[in-house]
Amino acid sequence: MIPENHVYVSVYAVSAFITSLLAFSHGEVISDDAHAPGVEIGRPADTYRRIRVQSKFGKLTVLVTDGHLRIHTDER
Repeated sequence: MIPENHVYVSVYAVSAFITSLLAFSHGEVISDDAHAPGVEIGRPADTYRRIRVQSKFGKLTVLVTDGHLRIHTDER
């Protein structure tokens, strides 16, 4: 089984990234959600774009963000 990977890409680079990735991997976009729930990246009040690609190299989730992510820590 090939694991699923993810990568964060800016809104300015996503088009070129996806074009290059598909050309290299001979993959296909299996989903493109322009309004994925921001809670998945620690921003519950927002939405973001999530693109899923599948190729012979495996599955890749592209998280299109503005670069601001919220990381939850358990500080006590």
